[in-house]
Amino acid sequence: MGTSKKKCIVCNQIKNETEFNREHVIPETIGGVYEIKSVCILCNERFGKKIDTPLVNHKVILINRHEYKLKRGGYRGIPNPFKGIYVQDNGEKYTVNFNQEGEATADILPKFEDNVLENNKRVGKLTIAKKDMDKIPRIINRELINRKLYMLDKIMPEPIEIQGEELVLIERTNNNPLIFGALKIAYEFCHEVVPNYVNDELSEKYRKVLLKPIDEDNIGKFLIKDEVLINAFLNRVLKIDTIEKHHHLIFLTPVKNRGTFCFIKLFQMTVLIKMSKKEMLENEVILFNDVIQGKCGMQIPVNIKSFDVKLKLADDKSKPKGALTNDNGQTPVFNEKGEILYNHLDKLIGAEYIVPKRNEFISKSMKIRQEFSNNNFYLKGTDETGLLKIEAIEFKVRLLI
Repeated sequence: MGTSKKKCIVCNQIKNETEFNREHVIPETIGGVYEIKSVCILCNERFGKKIDTPLVNHKVILINRHEYKLKRGGYRGIPNPFKGIYVQDNGEKYTVNFNQEGEATADILPKFEDNVLENNKRVGKLTIAKKDMDKIPRIINRELINRKLYMLDKIMPEPIEIQGEELVLIERTNNNPLIFGALKIAYEFCHEVVPNYVNDELSEKYRKVLLKPIDEDNIGKFLIKDEVLINAFLNRVLKIDTIEKHHHLIFLTPVKNRGTFCFIKLFQMTVLIKMSKKEMLENEVILFNDVIQGKCGMQIPVNIKSFDVKLKLADDKSKPKGALTNDNGQTPVFNEKGEILYNHLDKLIGAEYIVPKRNEFISKSMKIRQEFSNNNFYLKGTDETGLLKIEAIEFKVRLLI
């Protein structure tokens, strides 16, 4: 049998399956979990050097990497986005570092003065960060040697704690790595979700942009700057109760008479890009990526074809012949006391589901299992079996995308 082949969504070349590997749509270094296998190894490596590395080392992203302790594979630590020395108006010099909790701290650089007069005596004054107190003898002796003075066998400092002024940093940063990284994320996600996106006009345009050297002067033109549209997307995202700063988000949706748009959220950074001039989906699709838990899932509107209730049965209970229904043919849901919570079982069935596995959403029809083992929802059996706890509901659905 011959080796199966497929086309890379970036270089458009048909290659053997063995020439493809896993590509993280959101870089793994910043907690990305969602993977595809439609980018060849060569293009994957190009994207890693050209797009992913500048993105994950952008100053804003690095601050978040320190907060969530997101190290790059094979690297011991996380680069310091504030590397260097900062000078205050009063001449004091500081470095900015990150503690074990991922918090930024300003540490004053040691400053030694040997011409300070106190009570007609010449004394040495050393200003040092509190965390560096154990370095005092070494620093003092080094300063004495520099002044051609004798080293001291014993140093007994008299510490005076001084509260330093708040260090305010105003940093200018190039956002092009964020924009280009978001374009790559949106492009790859569209190819996985949108049917026939490969034939779209903007798909081909973005493919060529991603392959060429980065055009630093014109990269901003891919951003949507329509404040009304941006606010509409932000308001929609804010309605998602579970969204937090540590969630990455890819929100792909059609906009009537405007086309198909992709809203990218990486930590607190957001980018909106138009992916097609046509409405290429029936409904919105949202990818959630939890950086802390290392999990991702897809929220997709569905049309439920059928469902099967799985009940948790005690050893002394046989499977009921059916569930109690009311006069309208509806199946009530009860709590553990036998009180009606919902008049009909469909109240437990939402319109959107988190699809945990990558390949499941590609098929138009699929099965979804929703667990209820941690909730106290019950049905009543028609044959005196009493209350029966709902363990799970399995659905057969059609995805509305």
